[in-house]
Amino acid sequence: MNRDLESASGLIRAGEWLFRGRGWLPVPLLVVTIWMARLTIWMVVAGLVLILVGLTLRLWSVAHIGPASRTRGDEVHKLVYTGPYELSRNPLYVANLILYGGAGLLCGDLRWLGILVFIMSLHYYCVVRWEEWNLERRLGEVYRSYLNRVPRWLGSAAPVHAASPSESVDTRWSRAWRSERSTLLAVGVLLAAIFIRGGLAGA
Repeated sequence: MNRDLESASGLIRAGEWLFRGRGWLPVPLLVVTIWMARLTIWMVVAGLVLILVGLTLRLWSVAHIGPASRTRGDEVHKLVYTGPYELSRNPLYVANLILYGGAGLLCGDLRWLGILVFIMSLHYYCVVRWEEWNLERRLGEVYRSYLNRVPRWLGSAAPVHAASPSESVDTRWSRAWRSERSTLLAVGVLLAAIFIRGGLAGA
């Protein structure tokens, strides 16, 4: 841990730890979601719609941010402010919350849906506070200008006047599909487990 991080607030230090473990920390919550699954038609439909929306937003975001979406460190190569990043500073996390909302609906328990989304919202809030601290420290005025124009989550955004990405649309989307294979696989496994568990519970 560097000296700058040592002097940061506890929230920011917690966010740094949560960022590095963001791939595995939600797993226990998803295991509980699978175990509690009780399928109902309207919740299944609504949950699948949310999951589709979340996956689409993730793919769109990764098409612009590229492989940096998979980093586990605090390195920053450049500031991305095209596509969904003109509307939200954290579209990947918004997409993830939509995915968790969809999983919670598939579970069939509105109380657990609320708990799941609350815990993950708190998780991402801490992560984002650390990321903002890190980006401002590394990029300075460039990031502060972006921060003042684009909302943290969703909302009204001032024009960024972002330059178009240099790569073609086909290249960016092809790269996004490759990068997101693990996400798509994880969602597929989660859906299969929920439907199997929900079917057994309702039998």
